[in-house]
Amino acid sequence: MEFHTLPHARAMALLAHCMFVEGLRPRQIVAAYPGSWRDEREVSVDAYRIRRLLRRDSQLRELFGLAGG
Repeated sequence: MEFHTLPHARAMALLAHCMFVEGLRPRQIVAAYPGSWRDEREVSVDAYRIRRLLRRDSQLRELFGLAGG
């Protein structure tokens, strides 16, 4: 289990919203929220972390009928 500070958790929630709801790319996210990430690489690393956590979520895997867990 990963633990993050509240500001980091808010940034991750913002990033998830930008990626999955708004469909923004890292360059667009950095431009829209310049104080939240230094560059596209930092956005990409955090996006990878979000995807990794989602892939490991057994309830999501069950919901979408994905094998294994």
